[in-house]
Amino acid sequence: TATNNDFGGTREIPLMPGGADIEVTNFNKQRYIHLVAKYYVSDRVKEQSQAFTRGLWEVIDPSWLRLFNEPELQVLISGASDGKIDVEELKRHSRYAGGFTTIDRTVSRFWNVFASMDGKQQAALLRFVTSCERPPPLGFSSLNPPFTIQRVGILRDGD
Repeated sequence: TATNNDFGGTREIPLMPGGADIEVTNFNKQRYIHLVAKYYVSDRVKEQSQAFTRGLWEVIDPSWLRLFNEPELQVLISGASDGKIDVEELKRHSRYAGGFTTIDRTVSRFWNVFASMDGKQQAALLRFVTSCERPPPLGFSSLNPPFTIQRVGILRDGD
């Protein structure tokens, strides 16, 4: 099952028939991870996506949209990107967790490396973290959840 916290209430969502009665083990954990990811990425937002698509098609004829591939449509919706990211703005609106602060040596090194990257590399990192290679149209202050650098305690390589 997956847990939904909507409108202050908690609901258990079955991911497969009888799944609540199946213990997650090393043998079936990959299947469980797949089902959880599918639920959060696809199933949970299915109704909203369908409503959005119907509304979009009321405004724009679907045959016009089919003229464009995904990257072209992205440019039409979000505009072209020059590839350069305002590192200072991203720093101002970033959060730190797990004990990191803005003055940590590791955090400082991260920002130095990020600032030294070319636009394509910065966009790739931003896409890895946020699923979009462009800054939000309203700036990084509107990024939700905010860009966060999290300390993860690792004692040795195998951890």
